[in-house]
Amino acid sequence: VRVRVAARVRPLLPTETIGPGRATNCVEVSSPFINIGKNCWTFDHVFGPDASQEEVYEEYVRPLVDATLEGVNGTLLAYGQTGSGKTYTMGTTGTSSSAPEGALQRAIREIFTRARETTDGQMSFRVSYVEIFTDLKRGSSSAEEI
Repeated sequence: VRVRVAARVRPLLPTETIGPGRATNCVEVSSPFINIGKNCWTFDHVFGPDASQEEVYEEYVRPLVDATLEGVNGTLLAYGQTGSGKTYTMGTTGTSSSAPEGALQRAIREIFTRARETTDGQMSFRVSYVEIFTDLKRGSSSAEEI
């Protein structure tokens, strides 16, 4: 398994599409490239504004789950500025169940479902989860200021 880097461009929020502060879509997505003005970045894959949670999971997270079940350590990292969609993509919004499941919920469900289906009857996992949000670390240990 190798390190793969993807970018996800979120759609404009409703509040960003109306009024005098209206944003324009200055991001051009042409996988595996993102162009913003004269700048161009290359990734292994670029998910455009219309990409679903399921599409992101199938393309990038499921291979990590497969490797994990084969005994390989895996890491899923979301990085970006405030409001860029990291929390939404990972599924840690803490909002109602009407929001589509994020990467974490899908991965955990699939890992345990597939582990139950193994015939050898025994499997162990070691899991860590860390989210740094407004200088507070949240996750598998108690919240602490950083």
